[in-house]
Amino acid sequence: MGAVTAAGTFFALDDVINMLTAVMVIVQALGQVLALTVLRRRQPGLRRPYRMWGYPATSLVAAAGWIYVYFASGEKMILFSLLWLALGLAAFLLWPAGRNLALRAERTARGVPLTS
Repeated sequence: MGAVTAAGTFFALDDVINMLTAVMVIVQALGQVLALTVLRRRQPGLRRPYRMWGYPATSLVAAAGWIYVYFASGEKMILFSLLWLALGLAAFLLWPAGRNLALRAERTARGVPLTS
């Protein structure tokens, strides 16, 4: 986290805020709209303690608004946000491999057989 935070110091504060807003739009806002739609289509009989007025039109309006916010952030911020997402995805996918290597090294250092 320190390295990620340190990398942010090389950019202007407004660039960092705009890039993080663009990432938030993709991950959180559009992710929630997509998740709601998928949940309602895959499990229509699921008990719902709330109702969304005007569904699915309101979901489409929300998605259109968030897409506008994303593209209004500018080409530079879109590229930075996609790079940030790619780095996050790579870290997510590589984490188990790194953890397994660390566990194997620890077991080897303690003299525990790797087959157990």
